[in-house]
Amino acid sequence: MSQITSKYAYGRQIGNKTEKEIELIVNNFFNSIQIPSHWQYNSIDDAYNSSDKVLLSSGHVFKTTADTGTMYIKIAFIIASERGAICEKTFDDINKPRYRTVISNKTIEQINEYIQQNY
Repeated sequence: MSQITSKYAYGRQIGNKTEKEIELIVNNFFNSIQIPSHWQYNSIDDAYNSSDKVLLSSGHVFKTTADTGTMYIKIAFIIASERGAICEKTFDDINKPRYRTVISNKTIEQINEYIQQNY
């Protein structure tokens, strides 16, 4: 089993964890997030370092239709800090995607609270 060391980390370091340990942490994070019933699961969106293919973050994308139109919401788990983030992806009038980080570097509880209050 290989060891993963993040050299791109900031804040709290994840240290030398195996791929299995990281998978367990990521699964626990996503299983603990309280997703609203009107969000439809869309896809997985993981981010890797381009040079050595180290997993930097794991994301789940959800689709929701709001009064302003279709919106995609990405819940991401940042591997190095073991914290989460929420990003929104919308499309402007000419169908160009726009991304906006709503919150970042948050615990599971903080993300659940934000979702409950804002969605």
